[in-house]
Amino acid sequence: MRSLRSLTASLIFALTCGLQAAPLLVKDTKGREITISITDYNAKTVTFQRGAKTYTVPWTTFDEASIALIKKAPLPGDANKRKEREEEITLQGQVKKTVTVPAGKFFSEEGVLNLYPGDTVHLQFSGVGSTPKVVAEITKPENTITFKFTHDAGGAKLLRTMKIQKTVALDCYEGAVDSEEWVRSASVAPVEKGQKDEYAWPNEIWRIQIKNIELTEKSAEQAFRERSR
Repeated sequence: MRSLRSLTASLIFALTCGLQAAPLLVKDTKGREITISITDYNAKTVTFQRGAKTYTVPWTTFDEASIALIKKAPLPGDANKRKEREEEITLQGQVKKTVTVPAGKFFSEEGVLNLYPGDTVHLQFSGVGSTPKVVAEITKPENTITFKFTHDAGGAKLLRTMKIQKTVALDCYEGAVDSEEWVRSASVAPVEKGQKDEYAWPNEIWRIQIKNIELTEKSAEQAFRERSR
C-alpha cells in the first residue's frame, strides 16, 4: 500500500465510471491535505480513488474532521440502493398488512426497475439509446423521469413525472401480495413527452417491475401499439 506522501498526482477520477463520488479535500493526522474520491468504507478501513489508482487505508489515517466528512459523503451507487424496511399496506376490505420491502437495487444490471410501496426513483438518461441511471436528485429535468409508487386504502398507484421531450417507452409487470408470479400490465402505456401519468391497481398489487425502458421519438400511442403486439 502506498503512503499518503506518495499520492501526489492530481485527481483524475475515472470518467468511464457512470456513478462517481464527488472529490473530498481531507487531511491525515499529520495535517497533510489530499483530494480523494471515496468508493467504499467499513468499520476498519476507507477505500478511495486518487488518480487512476485505488487505495485502502485505516480510519486512523485521517484526522477527526476528515473522518466526519467521509462518513457524511454519499458513496457511488447509494442512490440506487434500497434499504430493507417495513411498510403497512391496506388490502381489500380495509385489512391492513405489514410487508417487508427488501433491500437491493432499484435499477438492476439487467435494466429492470423494481418498485415497492414508498419508493420514489429518479431515472436519468443521457440520450436516445442510452441506459438510464438512478440519481439521488434531479439536476437535469430535461433528461429525467421520476417514478413514485404508493399503496393506501385507495389501492396501488404509480405516478410518472418528467419534462423529457421524448416518449419514454416501457413494459410493466405487477406482483400480488403472497404471490411470486409476475403478470404483465397491458394497460400501462408509455409516457408522452413532457407529461406526467398516474396508473392505479387494486389493493392486492404491492410491487411492480418496469422493464425495457427507452427513449423514443415515436408517440406514446405508437410505442404502446407496437409493444402490445
